Amino acid sequence: MARFQVKKGKFPERWFDYSNIGDVIEGTRIIPFKVPLKEGFFANRERFNDTRFTPATLIESLRSKRLTLGLVIDLTFTTRYYDKEEFTENDVQYEKIKLRGHKTPSEAKVDKFIDVVNNFLMFSENDTYIGVHCTHGVNRTGYMVCSYMVKHLKKKATESLLAYEKARGYPVERINYINDLKRTAKEPVPEEDQKREEQEELERK
Repeated sequence: MARFQVKKGKFPERWFDYSNIGDVIEGTRIIPFKVPLKEGFFANRERFNDTRFTPATLIESLRSKRLTLGLVIDLTFTTRYYDKEEFTENDVQYEKIKLRGHKTPSEAKVDKFIDVVNNFLMFSENDTYIGVHCTHGVNRTGYMVCSYMVKHLKKKATESLLAYEKARGYPVERINYINDLKRTAKEPVPEEDQKREEQEELERK
């Protein structure tokens, strides 16, 4: 994957290392993607033209695949990347659930995510989709989507993680997320994975 030298703090770290949009996750109406950025990030920077990914290009990219975006769930812990009106003014609902990176989200945050998804599905047309993103659309996004699949759709954690990886093109990597999903689904967590989780927790303190 191409890497670009950009001013630190301008673009999200490693943002260019990930593809823009995944596929619809099997058995759901959810599409994962990395955070789209407002036009200001790309202004007067012609070398980024081929990598421009904004709310507008996201909506248009999905339309070209005959997919209508009806709701965006933003899991980033900031509001600097784009203005929510870029979605709401285009008839796309917007919901913010702020999650810190690396840290396992609380049960309350997971339950809120599930409620938001279910409320949208209850009152929307069957041909509209839910877009979910964090910064890269991998770990926090994967954890929350898989939590929905495990807790609401009653899928196994391993099955959900595989379905997510297939759709997004990248696996959920955070061991605390993976282990927590397995515990929720009452699946065994290998001892080496428990030790790895404990070690990473110590390193974060």
